[in-house]
Amino acid sequence: MNSGEQTSRSRRLRSGFRLGIGPRIALFAVLLVTITASVVGAVVYSGVNRLLVQEEIENLGDIADLVAVRLQTRFDVLRRDTQLMGNMPPVAALARAERGGGEDTTTVTDEVAELRIASIFVETLRSKPTYFKIQLIHRDGRELVDVQRRMGEIAVMPDTALRKNEGGSAFRQGLELLPGAVHLSQVAFAREDGRAERPHQPVIRSFTPVHVDNELFGVVVVSLDFDAAMGAILEREPQLADIHLFVTNSEGDYLYHPDPLQRFGFEFGRQYRIQDGYPDLAPLFLPGDTTVSTVVRETEEDGSVLHFLKVEVTPEQPEYFIGLALAASYHELLAPSIEVGRFSAVVSVILVAAAAVAAVVFARRLTRPIQELTHAAESVAAGDFDVSLPVSAGHEVGLLAHSFRTMVDQVEDRGLAVQQKAAELERVNRELEQFVYVVSHDLKAPLRAVSNLSTWLEEDLADRIGGEDREHLALLRSRVERMDEFIEALLALSRAGRVCAEPEPVDTHQMVADIVAMLEVPPRFSIQIAADMPQLETDRVHLAQVFGNLLGNAVKHHDRPDGTVRVGWVEKGDWYQFEVADDGPGIAPEYQDRIFQVFQTLKARDEGGSTGIGLAIVKKVVESVGGRIWVESSPGQGAIFRFTWPKRLPVNP
Repeated sequence: MNSGEQTSRSRRLRSGFRLGIGPRIALFAVLLVTITASVVGAVVYSGVNRLLVQEEIENLGDIADLVAVRLQTRFDVLRRDTQLMGNMPPVAALARAERGGGEDTTTVTDEVAELRIASIFVETLRSKPTYFKIQLIHRDGRELVDVQRRMGEIAVMPDTALRKNEGGSAFRQGLELLPGAVHLSQVAFAREDGRAERPHQPVIRSFTPVHVDNELFGVVVVSLDFDAAMGAILEREPQLADIHLFVTNSEGDYLYHPDPLQRFGFEFGRQYRIQDGYPDLAPLFLPGDTTVSTVVRETEEDGSVLHFLKVEVTPEQPEYFIGLALAASYHELLAPSIEVGRFSAVVSVILVAAAAVAAVVFARRLTRPIQELTHAAESVAAGDFDVSLPVSAGHEVGLLAHSFRTMVDQVEDRGLAVQQKAAELERVNRELEQFVYVVSHDLKAPLRAVSNLSTWLEEDLADRIGGEDREHLALLRSRVERMDEFIEALLALSRAGRVCAEPEPVDTHQMVADIVAMLEVPPRFSIQIAADMPQLETDRVHLAQVFGNLLGNAVKHHDRPDGTVRVGWVEKGDWYQFEVADDGPGIAPEYQDRIFQVFQTLKARDEGGSTGIGLAIVKKVVESVGGRIWVESSPGQGAIFRFTWPKRLPVNP
């Protein structure tokens, strides 16, 4: 399609649209804002308030579950600690000492055993700030060890302060437990001689019997400070600050209430129960009810939403539980949704009006330079480069126009430059091909003739020439051979990397070993090849050419007959990095770049037997597959030649 056809086609496309891009952008923006505002307003006024309330109710249940888990965990830990302390070796030692008249079979006296038990009790109280008291009580009711927390300090009660605890029903129930069993009491005030201690201390006591040699010895009692336990839970749950928390016993009596006066009313002969404030909860406290949790959602008139669940205390007594309830004001939950609805309605009206004005102004400003660019592009497509562009427009449009202008100015120049470079490249390639032909056909033949003539002269004049003349003829032939080597090296350099063979499986370890076998390696010389050299599919000939040159140079230019050459590799993403390292004379830094240039050697050519082209060929081959080669060396420290080789050959190397 020519430029005239393209221009006429673009004009037909534009004429097919009745509305330009500017009006369409403005119309779309207004419609989008209007629809969005309408949908948001409808959602807000038709049900968003209920969604927010439902979310808060679910959040209330999540918090209640979390608090219940924390409380249940404290009961489980209390039960476990009680059981552990009932099975302590010092307790058994004390029991045996009592039977043995003050000393057990291990010569531990009852005084020593009691000191050890008291020490363990003290450390337990220090590590568990919510524990209030730990006691070891003999089966006859005598306190053997009593460690308490008093005014923030831990005290071991002296023998004079120990009393005989009649125990009451809870203590007797502890004596009747099976070995290893643990019983947790109801939450109540701590008591001494049947009277509540001052100040009042709500505790839950954990009992476990102590059996030694199948004989009941006594009971270990651990008292948990219920207020301290609840305080620790509240500290870890800051979201409870805006929620009313109620904790009850299995009768519904408040153990924890936002109003302190309603806590533990049963201890003072008064009843403050949760079922009185929430009658729907009353069935949960009837005997035989096994409901674990329930959610009570009060109506708007009732004024609150409450989540209630039961926390199991003793698995063997499901009727004994701790009630946990979280309540929030229904009006407080609903207030954010009402406010959001009002705000959304006002914002929607403002947005629609503002969008209508802004869309029209913006569309006009945006589309004007775009239309100018469109006309300019059509002119350039038609071959007319003398166009006017909105380079003064701001932001991306101005940059685009400026870039378009630069592109238009450079198109013709670059096209001409490309044509010139293509012609020059074609000429250079022809000259290179001609050079290769001349070298291979016109230079090598005379060189062979010179070599043959020198040999014939030496043979025909064998009886008339002296030793000096023979040396001259030999030197002549060596120069001819050197010239032949140069020609072969130049041919190899011209062909290096130009023709890439089909990839084939290559075991680089075997390849290097075969190359080493063909080298003239001195008897004491060592060439070490990494055992885990990779296998890959690549151009075998070119890779072997690189390794052959590097290994040959490492052996030929070494300064000792007992040198060492190491061949290794590392993986670098999509590349293998190979290295050939020697411990030879090394290369000075000023020569490390020059050695990869043509005809550059570090020794005289007659002395080193080098054309100075080998590393140039290696560099050309490596770079033809996209890799690179470099050397790291210091004089007297050997040299490391490293080169990268692709795991997959490029498509057109």
